[in-house]
Amino acid sequence: MGKTTFLRLIPLFYGATPSQVLKGSGKASMIRHTLPDPSSAVAYEYERESDAHLRTVVMYAKDGEDIPDFRIVSAGFDETFFYDENNTFVTRTEFAPRLHARNINVSPVLQLNEYRSVILNERMSSKNAKQMALLARDHSLGPRPLRNLNQIAAAMANEKISFRDLQNIVLERVAEDQATESKRQNVRELKQRREDVTTWLDSRTHMADISKRKPDADRMKERIGRIKGVHMELCSLHVAVKAALAQAATDQERLTIDRRAQAEAFEQALGVLNDDIREAGGKKTEAHYEWQRLNAAFQAVISRQNHFDLIDAKTLADNESREAALQQQARDKEKEHQRLAVAGVPDVDGDDAAKLMGHVG
Repeated sequence: MGKTTFLRLIPLFYGATPSQVLKGSGKASMIRHTLPDPSSAVAYEYERESDAHLRTVVMYAKDGEDIPDFRIVSAGFDETFFYDENNTFVTRTEFAPRLHARNINVSPVLQLNEYRSVILNERMSSKNAKQMALLARDHSLGPRPLRNLNQIAAAMANEKISFRDLQNIVLERVAEDQATESKRQNVRELKQRREDVTTWLDSRTHMADISKRKPDADRMKERIGRIKGVHMELCSLHVAVKAALAQAATDQERLTIDRRAQAEAFEQALGVLNDDIREAGGKKTEAHYEWQRLNAAFQAVISRQNHFDLIDAKTLADNESREAALQQQARDKEKEHQRLAVAGVPDVDGDDAAKLMGHVG
């Protein structure tokens, strides 16, 4: 929001209409451009009888339309009115219930003509005139009607209005107030004494002297306007920076919690990994011992195999088989010899016996 747009919003809080504020600017839309979404709002704090009687006017855009709605809060401005617990802007429908929950009085939604009658203490000729009068008693800018103040505020925001036009509007406002006084009082005021005339002449001379200093006053007024604009911009920047700092603090806290959770998860995973490493180391040692045992057994088998190869184990096995067969054959011959001996067959000679024993050997 720029400085010019921000300054144009101020007359709306004195009951001026957007068309009065935009007169001569060449612009047609104001509210929808300034308050684009349901959470967009502009707050204006004002003082009634004293600084102990503060009020805050909150302006939202009516849903789907280019016209403003107003609510008056019976308290001074507080940024927490517009944020929830998550530092998110509240919408126009959430605003009043949240303040009611905090026991803060909030007016019903007021349309522009209703708000004007309340803030300027003007009478309305409508069915809710009594309700507006009760609200005006609690929230109006003054105890008496402030007619035409909305036009004066709109004129001051108009860049193209002349000082003479603004003077005429103010004079018209004063004339309307004076018209309510009695005729007798007006007559008494026309009967001026000499001292009154002298005072009037002195005042006129003083005013003429002041008029000569009008260029200086205009320059000072221009500087004051620039200072006010810078002040408004700094206020807006302060609110934005404060909100950004609060969001940054929230994000930092969330990231800190996430980092702590990730560190705990890492420590837990590292502990599990160390346990797995120790278990794998134990299994590796057991496997090494088993390998050594199997390797020793394998080497023993290889050694026996080499020994058998050296002694020609196959030939030895064949001889063992032949020896068993010859022993069986010798036993058979022995049995045959005994049978023949019993039958009276002459014994074999020594040579034959020797041959037989040689075969057995």
